[in-house]
Amino acid sequence: MSELQRNPRISAAGATDAGKVRLHNEDAVLVRPDLGLYLVADGAGGQNAGNVASMLAIASVAHHFESTAPVSKTMPPLGELGMSWSARRLSRAVQSANREVIEVARSRNTYQGMGTTLVALAFSPDATRLDLAHVGDSRCYRLRDAALEQLTEDHSLANDILELRPDLDDAVIRKLPKNVITRAVGMGDPLRVSMRFLPTRPGDRYLLCSDGITGCLDDQTISDLLRVCKTPDEAVRALIDTCNEGGAPDNLAALVVDLVAPPGEPMFPSHGYTPATAPKARIVRSPIDESAPEIVIMGMDENDGDDSTSFRVVPAESSSPNLLEALGNYAAPLRKKTPPPPIPRPDSKAEACRACGKAMGHALVCPHCGAPR
Repeated sequence: MSELQRNPRISAAGATDAGKVRLHNEDAVLVRPDLGLYLVADGAGGQNAGNVASMLAIASVAHHFESTAPVSKTMPPLGELGMSWSARRLSRAVQSANREVIEVARSRNTYQGMGTTLVALAFSPDATRLDLAHVGDSRCYRLRDAALEQLTEDHSLANDILELRPDLDDAVIRKLPKNVITRAVGMGDPLRVSMRFLPTRPGDRYLLCSDGITGCLDDQTISDLLRVCKTPDEAVRALIDTCNEGGAPDNLAALVVDLVAPPGEPMFPSHGYTPATAPKARIVRSPIDESAPEIVIMGMDENDGDDSTSFRVVPAESSSPNLLEALGNYAAPLRKKTPPPPIPRPDSKAEACRACGKAMGHALVCPHCGAPR
């Protein structure tokens, strides 16, 4: 096996675009080959605060990777419970970003309630495996052997209904908005981050994108564009151009990552992208305008002894009595839950972490570097 086969070279490109309707671009991308880190964020909030949330989130994740780079080189791939240490590192980075967005949101009235979706890939040093993290409805796709596969599941109201309330009355479902996200960075602390740990193959092509792309293009169009484009930069340009030709009612963010195949093996059966041969956009959502922005549920405020549920909706102008009533009809039955039992603390004395040397207190996992006790 050649060196390139063992260590496939990564090639990547990303870009954002305001689209044809929105006045502000609140999407952001991060391409950091030095960290093996690639990320897309789609912000939401009043007075362009969504841009602050998305940029802050990607900067925070990158900073966490930079600060933990020395420790990451000394950690084994799997911990004692069979958990990927690198996946835990990525999840901690997203949790750190979540806390930073919340803290900044509390510092200024104009930032209150801001949040962002996030989808990230982090590759191992030899690029033979990757960690995938996502929150919200920004997605990750993989094109392998010319077949497209969606690797993430949207954290959306529709999927929550399917998982938690499949028996919900159709009359209630019809009243629910179709563009509601139920998880976002900035929603609250702690945040549930969906994680996957996957092996890679030379020739893989990965797409990270905001819902502005998937709101314009169906999976077949995305697959066609990814297959005919020779380079990541060409693929990103084709995706954004095709969305804009179709009206692009939302901000657009696309980031394409290639694991370059060994010499003599083509990446895809590609003929090259040209505007004349590009597939046409097929709108898969109803068009929206600036007065009807995307809705992100930023959390539910619960009061002890009170069965009512109070939603905080972002952007605030999306809120209405009818919306809150419809959401309440869905969420109220989910509220009554038995709290989980407390996690027992070890009785041993406080000690320093064996990996980074900092004080662990009585924690089972080091709060500084994530190493197990």
